Amino acid sequence: MLKKYCGEEFAFYYLFLNNQIVTLVIPVFFSIVLTMIDLYYRFSNPDYNAKNNYTIWYGLFIAVLVTFFVEYWKFRERSIIF
Repeated sequence: MLKKYCGEEFAFYYLFLNNQIVTLVIPVFFSIVLTMIDLYYRFSNPDYNAKNNYTIWYGLFIAVLVTFFVEYWKFRERSIIF
């Protein structure tokens, strides 16, 4: 129905954005958890150093997630039949 109303390009763009938003829910959850852990350690220890190992692992996680997202979108792009 969206294809008939707005055209195929818009419908395809809408599907891409929908897929991207669903994929971004995962890092948002981990970001909130890591922020809560960081705040807990920051307020429980006055001598807490802001340099933590979470950012390195989170950055690697995002890099892997983006790679999987691109590959999944290539697969999904081929499987969509208008």
